[in-house]
Amino acid sequence: MASRGLLIVAFHENYERVAAACARYTRQHTDLPLFVITNVAREARSSVWDDIPNVAFHMEAVDRDRNRDFKTRMADFTPFDETLYIDSDAAVMGPGIEHAFDLLADNDLALNHYVHWDEKIPIIYGKAMRMFGVAMPMSAYSGALIAFTQSPAARALFATWHDYWVRFGRGREMPCLACAVKNSPELRVGTFDEGFFAVDYMDASAVVQHNCEGFVDKIGSPLLQRWHPFDNVDDFSWTKL
Repeated sequence: MASRGLLIVAFHENYERVAAACARYTRQHTDLPLFVITNVAREARSSVWDDIPNVAFHMEAVDRDRNRDFKTRMADFTPFDETLYIDSDAAVMGPGIEHAFDLLADNDLALNHYVHWDEKIPIIYGKAMRMFGVAMPMSAYSGALIAFTQSPAARALFATWHDYWVRFGRGREMPCLACAVKNSPELRVGTFDEGFFAVDYMDASAVVQHNCEGFVDKIGSPLLQRWHPFDNVDDFSWTKL
């Protein structure tokens, strides 16, 4: 039987402490092993990890701006045959997370469909689409929840995603993910059911909840200090391709 587990990337102590709080909450609802890629040394990590069973760490002594480097290459680091990546500021809220792996029976990976555009798109997506030769219409996928296998097509997708992210300037990774998916015609992509993952608002019925208003109080997490030094003020203004 294929090995399965949850993967987290948590660079910098603030993100690592948020990840620990989320993992503590997640552990209430699943026994799946947790694998954490971090640049926080063992002696500096949150003590919360000590009370969470079945957690392993992969330590990388690099700067925090390398976090998306490892995220876009996570297929090279996961110890599992089938992996569910969850952002460091997201948590499993109730039973049912194992159903994410059902989508991998017939697919190379599974994504959360975030939004679809037929005409206008955010400027940052338009820049990526022009660079990588992608035409409208365009679908964007959440970078916060990704299930994947170790199939050749899945590994090729990660290689393309990483290459695009590097060429795009090593900033936001979601426009590059969308372009990589669209430029991978052999890739078999499943999508999580609507409501499985709550991204921008608290949803009591969601299996996985991403950080938003009310999340910190619910999880008992430190406040996340978001680190996006590469953002431009017009990135999410609207344009046409």
